[in-house]
Amino acid sequence: MRLAFIAICAAGLCPAADSAGRPLFPVEHAPLTATHEKEILQAVCPGHVAQHGCNACPEESGNSQQTSKKAIWTIVSVMTGHFTSASDENLLLGMNGCEPHANNFGGSVLLTLEDGKWERTWYEAGALTNSCRKIGLATKREILFCESGYMGSGILAKSLYTLDLALPSDKRYGKVILVEDSMNACISGATLRRAFIEKVEFPDLNRDGVPDLRVSVQSGLTKKLTDSEIEKLCPDKLPQPALRGYSVEYFFDTDHFAVTPASRPLLESFE
Repeated sequence: MRLAFIAICAAGLCPAADSAGRPLFPVEHAPLTATHEKEILQAVCPGHVAQHGCNACPEESGNSQQTSKKAIWTIVSVMTGHFTSASDENLLLGMNGCEPHANNFGGSVLLTLEDGKWERTWYEAGALTNSCRKIGLATKREILFCESGYMGSGILAKSLYTLDLALPSDKRYGKVILVEDSMNACISGATLRRAFIEKVEFPDLNRDGVPDLRVSVQSGLTKKLTDSEIEKLCPDKLPQPALRGYSVEYFFDTDHFAVTPASRPLLESFE
């Protein structure tokens, strides 16, 4: 099932970051020359190439009839890799535009090099892959580890997940962790949570020569707040709860991160 958290800041949906606004880990973007961009766009939207994008929406999009003299479907990010097989040369393009809010205002296109030319393999609405890094598998194929964020109705959600581009769309996403901060939700009769992902590390936890994963989270709960307290204090004057640090650890198992037995109860407390 596609995660609903992948999106762009211009739409009010932003890549996850630490409390200071920094990315949680280095992302991998490939440089793009003007010549290479034009070649890529010919494969993405043949006959509709404009500066930095396409002047028509893809037929699979929610706005497939929309056209313009200027680019309305633009490249946000480019990643190179061996995503569909160890021998394939792939390009993954994060695209902005041509989709409604329900599809996060964009999507992603996967290209594969065939006989020296880029060919479009698939387009997935709602999937913007502009905050990811590659993970090499034992097979020499690559998957992605990504971060994303979403804010809606006062809830700030931050998510980490894997993305396997060789799989069908309903099986590509592998959830790692979702952390929600509800301090701006102003829900009466409930405790509110202040929480954020503080750090992401890739240590070799089981010493098998393969990087694993450690996610450090800061979290704290308010007391149960009454209607009058919410009306008077929320959101700007709410007393901030004391924060406590937690570490959730995962072993990398073949093609996914599996939470360690010791960390499973902690992970469940965030879900």
